[in-house]
Amino acid sequence: MGPTKDATWLAIHQPGVLRHAEAALSGNPDALALTLDLACALFDEAGRRVDRLDDHSLAPAVADPTLAAWIAQRVITAPVALTRAEEAQVTALVAAIAAGIAGREVLAGC
Repeated sequence: MGPTKDATWLAIHQPGVLRHAEAALSGNPDALALTLDLACALFDEAGRRVDRLDDHSLAPAVADPTLAAWIAQRVITAPVALTRAEEAQVTALVAAIAAGIAGREVLAGC
């Protein structure tokens, strides 16, 4: 079962996440789509209402090992062709989103 949240949900409830991803990945629709898909999965996983995130709460973050493995697995198995640099960019953005959701705490167990 996939995420219940989608890009429409992000645009309405988390416009900062959408704007941040669009700005970072402009011109790369595959990387953008994957980032938004993974962001939706993270918001689903959070299972609670998350205050709106903005550029300040989407600062670069290092994911804990469990979350890093979750992100990496989904990036490398995604049905899109990304370069290693694009994969790293998606991974970094998703880690920042996860940290924003967690309030800079560790979000593990995805």
